[in-house]
Amino acid sequence: MTGSQDGTVEAIRAYAARHPDRLPASLADAAGWIRQCRRAGLYTYGRALYERGGFDSGTLSAGAQVEVEGNYQVCVRRS
Repeated sequence: MTGSQDGTVEAIRAYAARHPDRLPASLADAAGWIRQCRRAGLYTYGRALYERGGFDSGTLSAGAQVEVEGNYQVCVRRS
């Protein structure tokens, strides 16, 4: 894992600890964090990010929606 990915993982963990029932301000950030959780094996965090706060991917592009849903499904299966 590169330094920037490691920093993102630490940011996700810190954010989840401070704000257990809120998503990041941006849906794009939330989608990116879910992807990073899948890649880093943080499946429980990825699942929680998707499920908390009524994650609405409707404002994302069709491709981004498919990617988020796929990342979420991986997190669900492995958490």
